[in-house]
Amino acid sequence: MRRKVVVSFSLIILLGIYFQYVTSAHGASGCEQAGWGFPLDTIIVNSSFNPASHFGVDYKAADGDNVSAVADGVVLKNGFNLKKLNKPDSRSGLMIKGWGRYIVLKHNDGSTTLYAHLVDDSTAHLKEGDLLTKGATIGRADSTGGVTGPHLHFEYAPDGKWWLKLSKKDPHPCVLGCNPEDILTITGSDETTRNSTKQYTATGCPGTVTWGISGKGAITSTGLLTTGSTACGTIAITANCSQCGTSVTKKVRVTDAGYWNGGSQRDYCGTEFSARNCDSYYFRWNEQIMDGELWYQQWVILPETSPCSCIAFDYFCSPILPYTPHCFTQNNPQCNPLPQGWHSCEVIYNEGKIPWACP
Repeated sequence: MRRKVVVSFSLIILLGIYFQYVTSAHGASGCEQAGWGFPLDTIIVNSSFNPASHFGVDYKAADGDNVSAVADGVVLKNGFNLKKLNKPDSRSGLMIKGWGRYIVLKHNDGSTTLYAHLVDDSTAHLKEGDLLTKGATIGRADSTGGVTGPHLHFEYAPDGKWWLKLSKKDPHPCVLGCNPEDILTITGSDETTRNSTKQYTATGCPGTVTWGISGKGAITSTGLLTTGSTACGTIAITANCSQCGTSVTKKVRVTDAGYWNGGSQRDYCGTEFSARNCDSYYFRWNEQIMDGELWYQQWVILPETSPCSCIAFDYFCSPILPYTPHCFTQNNPQCNPLPQGWHSCEVIYNEGKIPWACP
């Protein structure tokens, strides 16, 4: 059972200090690096956040379970909300709707959290302006308002506009200790060789990372990649953060056992000068593989009255899309003589990534 500390102050001087909104305490997103606590001793999601219809998270609770502040805050609202409906509510099926007894806390960075469906008299010890520390008891879970059974409805508004639906964000990652701004990242080499080991680390997960692998190799629970004599091509290693529901994959190339599959190193010249419907000619073609990408360099010849433009054509004079070529407008070395009144233009463009495959 987690211990909870109740602190309630009303001194004007403390309130003044509090409302300076010290952003370093909880970060720009409200829960960033905040070390939020749990609003309940046990966290089980009954109903998840849905930006279209459910603007908070419902946590399973029994009548009378203690509800706690997830972070230091000041009581902004101690209220009761309930209204009658003309037709049954789409979620509960009841003819009433509302938070019942609820508390809104404002945190150091201006964000707010809302705790709803509390026992009506369990929040009587709180008044607006009271300061609470993380873990302080707010009230007790119940089923006040438009609900069919006891639970805690919990909401989070990073901008502090707790009354606006569009301001609500999913609080569950914050409760789990997940920073919405963190990106799960794998750090380590992009290359390995046969019969070797490489160490990889994952950042951006507050909990335990589990590792997976696809390809000829093995990886330990600590991120140590081992390749044997049969390793080849590309190995994909994956880090999974189950606590935050995120994963990331990194591709590792076995440099001594593989080849670039999808391109070649070649340089050749066109021998025909028959005009096509785009009034351009192929003049010279060069294909190169650089860092796992296929690059084409081609020279076309155009009438001298037509300036070299940033355009590439396939063999049938159709524009090559979606590639954006890099153009050089000077004349280039020629492998065939130019017809009179024509000039050559160089066009370079990236065909895209090609795979490193097993031989």
